[in-house]
Amino acid sequence: MDGERQSVGRARLDVIVGERLDGADGALVVKLPEERVRGLVDAGEGDPMTIRDRTMREWVRIPPDGDWQPLVVEAHAFRAV
Repeated sequence: MDGERQSVGRARLDVIVGERLDGADGALVVKLPEERVRGLVDAGEGDPMTIRDRTMREWVRIPPDGDWQPLVVEAHAFRAV
């Protein structure tokens, strides 16, 4: 997966492991549709991702003990749309 990571400033980024992003603390951070992010947050499965006091609508932080695999697949599929 390292070869697919890009900096936060690039539009094609879809999955980050927390060591690469300040404030993620080892969590998985994924880009998903806004309504899916709301669902994960409402279900207590993730937290909104905030960067510089701005909550990112399409980004969610999944704790290190969360179920990452399906979300990584989902994030890659969302990116392909």
